[in-house]
Amino acid sequence: MSSRRVVAALAAVGVLGAACSTSEKSGGNKGAEGATYFHDVKPILEARCVECHTEGGMAPFSLETYADVVPWLGAIKTQVTSRSMPPWTAGPDCNEYVGDPSLTDAQIQAISDWVDAEGPKGDPADEGAPLGAPEGTRAFEATVELEMPDDYTPVVAPDEYRCFVLPWPETTTKYINGVGLRPGNKAMVHHAVLNLAEPEAVELYTQKDAEDPGPGYSCFTAMATAINTQARASLIGAFEKPEPGQLFPNGTGMRVKPGSAIILQVHYNTLATGAAETDRSTVEFSTVDEVENPVRSRFATDIRWALLKETMQIPAGDPDAWVSAEMLPTGVGGRAEFDVYWADLHMHTLGTRGELSVLRADGTKECLLRIDQWRFQWQQTFFLKEPTRIHEGDKLYLECHWGNTPERQYRVNGEALPVQDVFWGDGSRDEMCLGNFLVTEPPPPAPLPPPPDAGTAGDAGPDSAPAEAGTAPPADAARD
Repeated sequence: MSSRRVVAALAAVGVLGAACSTSEKSGGNKGAEGATYFHDVKPILEARCVECHTEGGMAPFSLETYADVVPWLGAIKTQVTSRSMPPWTAGPDCNEYVGDPSLTDAQIQAISDWVDAEGPKGDPADEGAPLGAPEGTRAFEATVELEMPDDYTPVVAPDEYRCFVLPWPETTTKYINGVGLRPGNKAMVHHAVLNLAEPEAVELYTQKDAEDPGPGYSCFTAMATAINTQARASLIGAFEKPEPGQLFPNGTGMRVKPGSAIILQVHYNTLATGAAETDRSTVEFSTVDEVENPVRSRFATDIRWALLKETMQIPAGDPDAWVSAEMLPTGVGGRAEFDVYWADLHMHTLGTRGELSVLRADGTKECLLRIDQWRFQWQQTFFLKEPTRIHEGDKLYLECHWGNTPERQYRVNGEALPVQDVFWGDGSRDEMCLGNFLVTEPPPPAPLPPPPDAGTAGDAGPDSAPAEAGTAPPADAARD
């Protein structure tokens, strides 16, 4: 989730190099007849770019001042007009989401025209009005702050994935209705993923922590642990940049019991810092005692892909291997009818595109999330502006595509690994095809059957039937 700071921040080195040749001619002031930096461009950059492109931030250079911006004019136009920046991987014409930072056509045209005019500076006294936060976001106030217990310095370069178990401090049941991320080292923290471990599952994660020397434990993904142990854990959110805190929409909240733990997975990338540095990140939560719509994060996949490797084979050299599955609502939401509040897709580094949709009982198809250009570097959670109702007779549809070609191989210490057949797994060279939905909180699980009579103790019962193909296993599961 190649390095975002070097590649994705403002395109390839070749593009950036070409941009620098423009800077010698830039900086004029065209006056009021055209777009200027202060009146037209600065408000856009401040609202949508400088959160990452700031001094010491996760992007490789700052865009905070006119002097910072001028050397990158050509690259800015390329990235903005291609809609690569600001990063937003949800495809158009699928659904509407809260917090979409995408630029409008008019904003893109203004930046393009400004670059074509060689970047006139304009009058600082004529600065345009601020744009404000993306539509649908609301004020956030943290009530719980959890910090990593110790400083951590990555030992794997350039990418390391590390999980930290953060005990939940509240002694009464609360609902998380908002979350924010404060990286201790903004340049080195590439992204973070938060999972909620139920009290009965916490020991599984603390044991993994204890078995790994140093703070936390290595975790490219915790998915296999969740499936193999039926650990009750669920996704809280994925953050591809520092988040000042955002409330969940539509009166939703995730129930957290006393004794739970937050599993913070951090992707460290040392390319932006040049060498490993220390980090101690903090996660902030907004919590309340009650919410209008209690929700739970549930994953959805075809369980056969994880259990039978031949069912999800990605052949070496295949530029477009793909799988799909149709899932019964009861296997995802725990009931026949429920609301979906977010849609989230997960693959690893070979992923190219994917889709989550609803197949209605009447034969129509309704798009929840489509990602046309999957980037592992940009892990994002997409809150629907309006919840989607799943009715009895509907099915959920999942589709994933991969490109298993030489140029897409995982890199270790800057070297691409050789192409090989790839299957489901939690390693850096394995793959997944996984949907995640925030849904109406399922009903509590049925009570366990009473113990057998003394006369039948020790008798072997029938094997448990596997989960129905195309449905999720019965427990929630974490996703990194």
